[in-house]
Order: sequence, then C-alpha cells, then structure tokens
Amino acid sequence: MHDGMFAVSRREVAEYIRTHAPTVLRYNRTSNTLGFPAQNIGVVKGRTFDRVLLFPTKPMLAFWSTRDPKIAGSREKLYIAVTRARFSLGIVVD
Repeated sequence: MHDGMFAVSRREVAEYIRTHAPTVLRYNRTSNTLGFPAQNIGVVKGRTFDRVLLFPTKPMLAFWSTRDPKIAGSREKLYIAVTRARFSLGIVVD
C-alpha cells in the first residue's frame, strides 16, 4: 500500500509517477513540473483523485518547514491541493 503523505525529491519524480500514477498538480502553468503534464490547483477544486503529486510554490514549502500559515502564500490553493488526494499525496520538496 502507498497511503499517506510523502516527500518526493525532484530526482525521484519520474519513478514516483511511473510507480503510483498520480494526478500532477501545480500552482499555475509557469510552474516547473519537469515536463510532466499537470493541472492547475484552481481547476481541480471539488474533484478527488486517488493519488496526487504536488509541485508546491516556495511559500508552500516554507509553510511545511515552519508551520507558520502567514508565509504559506495562497492558503486556499494549498488547502485545495492537499485535500484532493484520496489515498496519497506526494510533495516535491527540492
């Protein structure tokens, strides 16, 4: 089983996608998803996917490091992104 929340390094992204077939989410189309097709966070509001791989913004990453919601950037989009996954959420961390 692969249930839960996982940190995924950029060098592991291709293998993670190949193994778990997640829906890839990004902040917007200028986000670097290493060439993998992705959907914008705002477009998937209200939808659910078995597995999600999130390419977060720098403020989102800073939030996970500090737990300070004031520096999370768009907290609404962060909430949407992390609540789309039914079974697992991978977060690209570097």
